[in-house]
Amino acid sequence: DYILNFPICNEPGQSFLYTNPPAYLMSYIIQKVTGKKLLDFAKENIFNYLDISDITWKESEQGVNMGCTGIEINADDLLKIGELLLNDGKFNGTQVVPSEWIKFMKTLKVKTPMMFDEKRVLPKFGYGYNLWICENGTFYCDGTDGQYLIVVPDKKMVIVTMGYQSNMKPITECLRNIIL
Repeated sequence: DYILNFPICNEPGQSFLYTNPPAYLMSYIIQKVTGKKLLDFAKENIFNYLDISDITWKESEQGVNMGCTGIEINADDLLKIGELLLNDGKFNGTQVVPSEWIKFMKTLKVKTPMMFDEKRVLPKFGYGYNLWICENGTFYCDGTDGQYLIVVPDKKMVIVTMGYQSNMKPITECLRNIIL
């Protein structure tokens, strides 16, 4: 009800609002269409190819993986996901995800001027599909309190952090000389 009745205040595509419910809705749709929870679907189609088995994903009261939050994964396995993104869907020479999809994910879909701060190590210039996009081609995901998956394509580099602090800026500041 919350998702389907959320007020739309602007013309679609004209503004940006970071919000989690669409990812939950996609998780629900995948479960409804495939008969598998998103975690099971992802294990079968991606995680097993990356040799990732130690992963959990919180569920709603309705038994649907949250989609947008609640993933518990170790740093080594998160690094594998970063390598998959860096290599356009390939992992250890195997095409796990179509390269066109990875390219589509990391392509700027909408600019985020209200969130952009050029002084930050990872300025949020825009958003792709579940990825923050920087002007220099770096893209990343960030989680609550300091989890980062950062991909720096021009340096062929993936960085993972597993922090637990509400102010995430110091985490990226430690990486300034490495990323830039």
